[in-house]
Amino acid sequence: MTEQRLHTHWQQKVFAKLLGLQYKLVYKKGTENRVVDALSRKSSHDSECSAVTACSPKWIQEVLNGYHQDPHASSILTKLLLDEQAVPNFSIHQGLLKYKGRVWVGDNFPLQQKLLLACHSSDLGGHSGIPVTYSRIKKLFAWKGLKAFVTNFVKECMVYQQAKPDRSRLPGLQPLSVPDTAWQVISMNFVEGLPQSSNANYVLVIVDYFTKYDHFLPVGLYVLES
Repeated sequence: MTEQRLHTHWQQKVFAKLLGLQYKLVYKKGTENRVVDALSRKSSHDSECSAVTACSPKWIQEVLNGYHQDPHASSILTKLLLDEQAVPNFSIHQGLLKYKGRVWVGDNFPLQQKLLLACHSSDLGGHSGIPVTYSRIKKLFAWKGLKAFVTNFVKECMVYQQAKPDRSRLPGLQPLSVPDTAWQVISMNFVEGLPQSSNANYVLVIVDYFTKYDHFLPVGLYVLES
């Protein structure tokens, strides 16, 4: 799973959540997995869930620890604890600050670097450009100066600078317009490497672009040696 390409947004979203967990993928044949298959197909609605297991990624604890070193985030937390509507666009969810539904990272430079590495430099990020990286990270996280931080980070990425495609126009001559009459536009070229014949060792080929009529003229050319 960690070696294949993730094409859909749903796969990328699920894989991003798995990055913070310690897990191991073990394959088991369907013929040997009858118990789990039978439970998943159970049609009874009377069953109850007696226990719920909640997983908390490691980076969430890093976000919470970063609030203690950020006076601005600590001030917002204090105001929201007294009044949930004290700070516009901010809310608290299980001790985690959220700005318009996104996790507020705050002034935590090491964590900001980790998030950019995961969203840009990892296999999931693929060293994308500035718009794609910024769009990917702003869906989940927010902090002051996010766009400028992403711009500087991507510009300093050597892999991105070396791998970005050349978007300049292909060089080359412009095609000639179609002539109106015969012998208005012609081309000339030499056929060389021929044996000597009647003082001629080259053939001058003249082609009319309008009628495609050809003239072949024997020419004697000599190279003067110094």
